[in-house]
Amino acid sequence: MNDLDPITVEYTLEKKGNLSLIEAEPSAGKTALGIHFLLSAVENDEHTLYLSLEFYEDMLRERLLSVASQIELRKIREDNLTEEERKKLAETKADLALCRFTIRDMIAPSLSEVIALIEKRHNEDKAEVVIIDYLGLIKDEEKDILKELKALAERLGIAVIALQQIPRGSGEVNIDSPYMDNFYCLKRDGNEARLVNLKEDKVIEFSYDPKTTRFKFER
Repeated sequence: MNDLDPITVEYTLEKKGNLSLIEAEPSAGKTALGIHFLLSAVENDEHTLYLSLEFYEDMLRERLLSVASQIELRKIREDNLTEEERKKLAETKADLALCRFTIRDMIAPSLSEVIALIEKRHNEDKAEVVIIDYLGLIKDEEKDILKELKALAERLGIAVIALQQIPRGSGEVNIDSPYMDNFYCLKRDGNEARLVNLKEDKVIEFSYDPKTTRFKFER
C-alpha cells in the first residue's frame, strides 16, 4: 500500500522516543504525507494513532482509502465507482480493518488535551507511533510544545511525528529547538515533490498524484 518505504519506515521502526517535525506550506501535501507514515507504521504491525486537528475523522478515512487503493478521492467521495473500483475499495477496506491504527479528530485542543489523549490511547491500545496533524492548531498554553512532545515520546517510548504548516511563500522556517530528532520541509511543485532534511542538508525526491493524494518514491 505504501510507495514511500524505506523513507517513512525510518521514522517508525527503532525510533521510539524520537520526535520528528515536518513542515510544509498550505496544500503542499502534509496530510497526504502523514497518511503515508500511518500506512508505513501499520504495515510494520505498529499500533498507530493519527491525531487530526484540521480534518474530521470521516474525511481522513476517505483520504486513507484513496491513498491505499489508488482510487481517485473524488470518486470515493461521490460514490462514482466502476465495479472493478468497488471491488478494489472493498478489498482495501478489509485489509485496513486488520491493521492496528486509530484516527481521532480534535478541534482547537489545548496541549494538555492532546497529551492526555495520546497517553490514553497508549495505555489502552499500546499506540507505538503518533502522528499529529498539525501543531499550529494546538491552543497556546505558553508552553514549549516541542519540548513537551519530546518528553512525552521519551516517557512513553513512542515515536511522535508532528506536522506543521508554515506561511505560503515563506520557504523553510528553521526552528531552533534542541528537542527535534528529525526536521524536514516538504515542498511540492505540481506532481513533483521533495523532502528536505534540514539537519543533514539532504533532499529526497518523489512524485505526487493529486487525484489520489498519493506520493511515490522512484527507486
